[in-house]
Amino acid sequence: MKPNDIVKECEINLNRKFTRKENKYILKWIKGYEFDFKTISLAFYYSINKMHPNFEYLNNILTDWHDRGSKTRKEILNSG
Repeated sequence: MKPNDIVKECEINLNRKFTRKENKYILKWIKGYEFDFKTISLAFYYSINKMHPNFEYLNNILTDWHDRGSKTRKEILNSG
């Protein structure tokens, strides 16, 4: 999936267009961290339980996974 397709798919799932800053976060996660749509959507899923989730919170989740060396949804789920 191309980066723009991932952004569009995320927008569809959240039912809104992203701001320029939010787009920068997503491109960082795709290009910098090399996460796919499934991994990014897992972070969105984990943020549902937070009272007011935001992209900073999502970035913290994804940065933690990246720093731990987890790239795929399967690796993240298996890491406990």
